[in-house]
Amino acid sequence: MTEEEFTRNMEAAERTLYHIACAKLPNFHDREDAMMETVARCWEKRNTLRNPEYFTTWSVRILLNVIHDINRENSKRLSPADMPDPWYRETGYEDAELVELLNTLSEDQRLVTVLYYVDNLSTPDIARALRIPEGTVRYRLHRARKILKLELDSGKEGLQ
Repeated sequence: MTEEEFTRNMEAAERTLYHIACAKLPNFHDREDAMMETVARCWEKRNTLRNPEYFTTWSVRILLNVIHDINRENSKRLSPADMPDPWYRETGYEDAELVELLNTLSEDQRLVTVLYYVDNLSTPDIARALRIPEGTVRYRLHRARKILKLELDSGKEGLQ
C-alpha cells in the first residue's frame, strides 16, 4: 500500500475511528492519543492488511486494541478526582436532546448505534470491526431502538 493510498483510506476511516474512541474513552486526551497511536500502528502494519476493501474494519480492530492498552494503563494511574470529558464534545454532535438520548444507552448499545446510524456502517462491518457476532450487533441495535423509543415516548407524555 502506497503512502497516498494509506492516507486516503485513513482519512475515509477517521470519523468512524473517532466515534469509537469517543464511545470507549471518557477523556479527550486519551481519545487523541488513541487516534495518533492507531494511525502509527496502522502505518507500521499496513503490509499485513490482506484485502484493502476492509481497511476501515482492520483499522477499527487496531483502535480497539489501542483503547484496551490505554484503559489498562489508566486503571493503574487514574484517581477518582479525574473527571472525564463528555463523550460527545468533539464528535460534532450539537443536538443536546440527541446526546441526552444517546447517553441513556449502554456503551455497547451507543457504540453500535453511532456506527450504524451516524457512520452508516453495515451490521456485518460493525460485527467484523468489533469482533462480535452479527446477531449481537443486531440485538444491540434492537435494544437501543427500544430504549430510545421508550425515552422519546416518555418525553412526549411529559409535554402534554
